[in-house]
Amino acid sequence: NAAMNWPSSRHPSFHDSAPRPSPNRSPPPRRRMSSLVTKWTVGRHVDAVVPAQGGNLVACTSVLTGSHWVGSVYGLDGKTGSIEDVIEVEVGMADMCSFDEGQFIAACDDGSVRVIHLGNPLPLSGGHNGGATSISFSAKDKLVATGGIDHYVYIWDLKDPTKDPDHFEGHADSVNSVQWGDNLLLTSSSDGTSCVWDVKQKPWNASIALNVGSVAYHASFGKGTERILVSTEMNDILCYDPRHTAKPLWTETSLTGPCRKMAVCPQKNNIIAAATDSPSVLVMNVDTGKPLAKIFNHTDFVRGLAWDTEKLGMLYTGSWDKFVASHMVKFK
Repeated sequence: NAAMNWPSSRHPSFHDSAPRPSPNRSPPPRRRMSSLVTKWTVGRHVDAVVPAQGGNLVACTSVLTGSHWVGSVYGLDGKTGSIEDVIEVEVGMADMCSFDEGQFIAACDDGSVRVIHLGNPLPLSGGHNGGATSISFSAKDKLVATGGIDHYVYIWDLKDPTKDPDHFEGHADSVNSVQWGDNLLLTSSSDGTSCVWDVKQKPWNASIALNVGSVAYHASFGKGTERILVSTEMNDILCYDPRHTAKPLWTETSLTGPCRKMAVCPQKNNIIAAATDSPSVLVMNVDTGKPLAKIFNHTDFVRGLAWDTEKLGMLYTGSWDKFVASHMVKFK
């Protein structure tokens, strides 16, 4: 795939129409349910953060050089707050996840998927016709899924990474997010829908299609796969029961900017965090939609979000303000 020269909006499908937060605007009063632990300065826009072993962290970043985005992956030490390693990538990266202990894989702006390691990042065969926007790994089936602005979903089988990926046109517009849950793949799209796909059903047909009525930026499973949460361009988050999709169970409408990414706490799957462009992070109870904590430690879009897989309540965020932060969220 030829490298794509994105405009400064980073990803065309994101429709970055919301005004950037003013540095002079005072944030709303903090809820004392979280505290800042560590802050790293990486000097580049952060689009994804991924926990690593021992409380360490990996940050996926990009910087605009002329009209071309290039990427860097930072290894961050959770104990000292220092930068341990930097791996340069020749293209910008929109998202990243881990697929094995100490191994990471990124969705890139040129449509490729690249395995990140200390040598040269290695692209897998095939890829999107245009930017890849999101990536997710199924540890159960060893499958990597990506979504792209070409409306397609691609599936790589890491049991045989030399094979060309399976792919299907999942939506009528850009696929903005992908997430695995057991044998199910959850997607969201700018076509105003969020769909559930069963990996065992071929050809690919959506078993659930939620029409949310506006651009769906991100979708996430909650409580295992008992809930589906979708964030939209209307600055809201809708929670559905997959068995009864006629209307949402609840809708969170207090957001002051669009939510681009959500992450479920691995130790408490009824707790979800939502990163917004306002810029803030909202931690909520999936059952009720009740806010548990609000975090205001960034000054630009919050695009990286992940919970620590070992330490309960440790939440990592990354922002276009070129900082990565860790926060301790207290649960009652």
